Amino acid sequence: MNYKITTVTLLVILGVVFGAFGTYFFLNREQPSTKEQVQAPSPTEAATESSEDIIKELTPELDPDNNPNFSATVEVREGNFAQGTASFGGGGYGWYAVKQNGKWEVILKTQNEPPCSTMEQYGFPQGVYKTCH
Repeated sequence: MNYKITTVTLLVILGVVFGAFGTYFFLNREQPSTKEQVQAPSPTEAATESSEDIIKELTPELDPDNNPNFSATVEVREGNFAQGTASFGGGGYGWYAVKQNGKWEVILKTQNEPPCSTMEQYGFPQGVYKTCH
C-alpha cells in the first residue's frame, strides 16, 4: 500500500513540476511580430493615383456580389493608407485599406469604430481612423 501511495505522489509531483516548466517556457517564448511592414509610396505614385483608381482596384473586395446599387468613396488617404465608405442603396459600411507591394488591399469592413489592434498591426496613421476601440 505504501508503494502505491509513494508512486502516485511521485507522479503527481512530477506532473506539477513538468507543468510548471512547460507553462514558464510557453509564456516566455519569443512572440512573432504581427506588425505588417507597409512601404511608403513613391512621390510619383502618390501624386498620380486618384481616389477613383483606388476605388476601381478595391471594388472586387468591397462589392464581391456586383450589386447594381454599389457606390464607394475614399474619405481619407495618407500615403499607403485609405479609409472610405461603401453603400448598396439601403445600407453600407466603412472600410480601411492598405497598399502593400504595389496593390491595395481591404483590411477591414465595419459599421463601427475599427479595433485599435488592427490599426496598430498595420501601422495606420491616426489621421486615417481618428478613434478606435
